[in-house]
Amino acid sequence: MLETAEVVVIGGGIAGLSLALHLAQAGQRGIVLLEREDQPGTYASGHNAAVARSLTGRDEHTALAVEGRRRLAQAGLLTASGGILACAEPGGLDQLEAEAARHGVAVRRGEGIPCLA
Repeated sequence: MLETAEVVVIGGGIAGLSLALHLAQAGQRGIVLLEREDQPGTYASGHNAAVARSLTGRDEHTALAVEGRRRLAQAGLLTASGGILACAEPGGLDQLEAEAARHGVAVRRGEGIPCLA
């Protein structure tokens, strides 16, 4: 096993395997993929949309996500599509905006948007 790595991909699901493959095809060296199960694609791969969020609610996770997005963009592997985050609790939008400001993430705020249930 390698003792050092340039890139560590956590999770051998669709997103993790795809990321590792695309990085390797782009010439990235020293890629290590970590998977806890015996087989890849055991859990989240069947349930996710491979979305990379920038705002996570925890500063250390957000910093890592922002850096990951920067590196994906630098490698030409990021397709930015935007997203919508909704808050049901008072002050939730203010907290998201503060987190975004701390990490240089662009946000637009819209209130009073009709919701279809």
